[in-house]
Amino acid sequence: MDDGGTDESELSDAPVQPAPGVPGKYVRVREIHVRSAPGDGYMSLGTVQPGYRLPYAGETHKDADGVPWHLVEYDGQNGWLCEKDAEVIP
Repeated sequence: MDDGGTDESELSDAPVQPAPGVPGKYVRVREIHVRSAPGDGYMSLGTVQPGYRLPYAGETHKDADGVPWHLVEYDGQNGWLCEKDAEVIP
């Protein structure tokens, strides 16, 4: 299914350090805002470009609409990425 997102061949394989306690887990994203809490209504901490990988911090929570959000380490702080635009990979 073509959802208009980034093609797998365009995703970066650049290594990043995993989150403490979650070895080898990363979140790979399309262009997306990193939020301060799980939900579109929360403050944007910044934008991550297509193919970028962030260390997954080991938590996924659903927002009020039941949409999953992944906790990541972003720019020295915690941030949240919507699962519709990000995937946890080994």
